[in-house]
Amino acid sequence: MKHYFFFFFCLAVSTFAASVESKELPGKADWKVYYDRAVALKAEGKLEEALSLVNQSMKLKPDHFDSALLHGSIDVDMIEDEQAIKYFTMAMKLKPSARPQVLVARSQAYERLGKFELALADLKEFMYKHPEWETGDIYRQAGSLYAKTNQPAKAVEALSKAIKLSPDVTKAHGYRADCYIILKKYQAAADDYSAEIKNEKMPPRLLYSKRANAYRLLGQKDKAARDEALSKEADLELFNNAPFVKH
Repeated sequence: MKHYFFFFFCLAVSTFAASVESKELPGKADWKVYYDRAVALKAEGKLEEALSLVNQSMKLKPDHFDSALLHGSIDVDMIEDEQAIKYFTMAMKLKPSARPQVLVARSQAYERLGKFELALADLKEFMYKHPEWETGDIYRQAGSLYAKTNQPAKAVEALSKAIKLSPDVTKAHGYRADCYIILKKYQAAADDYSAEIKNEKMPPRLLYSKRANAYRLLGQKDKAARDEALSKEADLELFNNAPFVKH
């Protein structure tokens, strides 16, 4: 999800100026020169250099919202989620009006750290303040977080909205099926696993195994056995298509 909610990176890129084309920075550069150059370096994937320059920018202008946001974005790319959370929080304090948008990025960072309650709290606040931005992906993320916080009924509700908004949204059927198993709605689970398998170009063996379990719980032993066989075939197909296998 990260790719569509990092609005702040697009915002930062929009500030790109011709002056950043120079690789040399003046000895007493203005904060914006450091900031603009950091934006350019991030776009080039030179993350450590970008981070060094955005730090210089923030030393000169510590109350600059876009710099804090950019810092958080770079931290995410460097898989430094604790740091990302720190700077996303700083950005929200510097510009409260931008809080709803930044909440999604911070929610994702919390989720990657396994802090699911905090991730869910941020996402729920975002959804409350910006209902017009609700998408299938947002509801899928909410459903996943409800599941991870042991709220399967709420997860089913959110995932159902995700599927209604975006019928082909990835993983939503699979996540909902897992919750249906917990809720002992085994036929609904089997149907959702089937939908997820249909959506996958190369369904992983785990989906067949999970559907086999749903069929067993329904007492449909023949269907369960068939899915166990399909699970083994999926493993073999994955192996045969691996790049290290000579054909």
